[in-house]
Amino acid sequence: MILGVLSVWFVASYNIPCEVPTDFLDVIVIVLAIVFVRRRRRVALLILVAIATLSRESSAYVGVLVMWTAVLEPNPQRTTDLAFGAALVALAVIEMMVVRTMNRLPGAALHNHLMIGQNVRTVGGAILRLGTPTFLQPLAAGGGALIAWLRLRAPYLTARDKALTLTALTIMVPTWLVTSVQEIRVYLPSVLLG
Repeated sequence: MILGVLSVWFVASYNIPCEVPTDFLDVIVIVLAIVFVRRRRRVALLILVAIATLSRESSAYVGVLVMWTAVLEPNPQRTTDLAFGAALVALAVIEMMVVRTMNRLPGAALHNHLMIGQNVRTVGGAILRLGTPTFLQPLAAGGGALIAWLRLRAPYLTARDKALTLTALTIMVPTWLVTSVQEIRVYLPSVLLG
């Protein structure tokens, strides 16, 4: 069910057929990050974040996953893992700023703009047009599928599962604040983690 919803999200969220699908890279990075975090492969995580940040700043979410895993799992190296997760976030943010500085257009901002006001208006408009297809239908279907999945899994959640879910919820906040809500594919890392 989840894979079906993900497929629909990928297809439904593209604005034009020739758009560069960088979001597929986000999905690959998150899947690899989950594997590397579970196997405690720090060098692999460092390399993954350094390379992935060249494409998208969302690779900083890997550090968030490392930190939540350190908090929730019984771990004698908790402090070291928390510091390593914070270092991965810092690496991604610093590298992203360097890449943006080197490649920005004259006068362009280095940071993302807050989109919360526009997102609230956009969601309100989509609710008023509920009879017509908008981004809201696949977003609601995906959200409903996630809630159903989490409720079914709740009795069996391990510390790692909880870390994945909390990472998903943590990265939803900056995603909602600085990206257009209509581009639902930017929420795919959260869906995969959830």
